[in-house]
Amino acid sequence: TDAVAGPNPAEVQHASPTPPFLFRTPPTTLSHTHICEGSSVRGHVERLSTSVAMCPRSPSGSSGTDRTFRLCNNPAMERRELELAIVELEELIEDPASAESQFQIFFGTRSAAFESLGFETVAAQPRLRAADGRLLIPDFLLRLSDGALALLDLKRPQPKLLRGSDHRVQFQAHVQSGITQLNDYANYFDDSASRARLSSDLGIEVFPRPDLHLVIGRTTSTEQRAVVRQLELNQSRRLTIHTFDEILSEMRAFHRRAFEHGAG
Repeated sequence: TDAVAGPNPAEVQHASPTPPFLFRTPPTTLSHTHICEGSSVRGHVERLSTSVAMCPRSPSGSSGTDRTFRLCNNPAMERRELELAIVELEELIEDPASAESQFQIFFGTRSAAFESLGFETVAAQPRLRAADGRLLIPDFLLRLSDGALALLDLKRPQPKLLRGSDHRVQFQAHVQSGITQLNDYANYFDDSASRARLSSDLGIEVFPRPDLHLVIGRTTSTEQRAVVRQLELNQSRRLTIHTFDEILSEMRAFHRRAFEHGAG
């Protein structure tokens, strides 16, 4: 999300170490309860009969006055959690007033969204101190099934991903800006000392060149998808662009595989 100018690198070496990942508390006006209480979402939730118990979670470093919420870790509630997450994401995507921070809260509190893509969330908005002293804050640090780490950033569901003619198609400026930002975050992992600090804090091995994932825009056609895939291959790092429609489609497919196979 951010790249913040930091102190002089020489000063950083002598300062007390900054934890590489801290949960940053979202503003109260965009808390998870506000998302759930939208009028159309409320109607869907009632029709699904999802009487969901919510568990308060105070992110590290929060004052305790601003809190997000997550579902209790109860296996019996997994189907309800996924169905509620699908409904919420549909509503957020279709509402043009949805802010980027609302999507950050959604993905940070609905683990089913990332799980349907094969990810496990390691940290939301981790604070990574670069070798030059800048503070880098990607939206999510994720772990893949093989243990490798990935960086993911969220943008809004902008209507267009591509620009140009048939012979010279390029990413729109806001897409390219997101890619540049992810590459900046990935540079942190090129530094062996930075990787060692992060590995110590996470308790896992951290390798260079993490996969990059950008969630942005909408799917308009299969032709668009093919062009986006080709442009991904032209990047210097391994990049995947997910549209919000694709995320929603993966969540629905995950629901079918988990709960509908052989039903009836």
